[in-house]
Amino acid sequence: MPHEGNCASFCVSGDMSIYRAAELKDELLKAFDSGPALCLDLSQVAEFDTAGLQLLILLARLGAAGGKAFHVTAASEAVNDVFALLGYGAAQDGDWLSRVAARTTEGES
Repeated sequence: MPHEGNCASFCVSGDMSIYRAAELKDELLKAFDSGPALCLDLSQVAEFDTAGLQLLILLARLGAAGGKAFHVTAASEAVNDVFALLGYGAAQDGDWLSRVAARTTEGES
């Protein structure tokens, strides 16, 4: 897994959906644990559903709780369509991350 400075880079390709959620969870957690920050490239994601979103929220919450940075550096149209539908804006803008992190630090689930 390439590192950009202190940020481990990880690219997800193919589907990020319920059908790959368990596999991706293991891969993403391993990538997340490999350094102080994770830069996630979602530009090659063909299908994205709420299971994929839950994985991103998990990373955001783990980052907030453990003081690790997490960034989405690029996102496909499929990813951004789901984010827009849910009112999150673009996946890579980071605004949604701060909202998820704030809920985590306030103890909301």
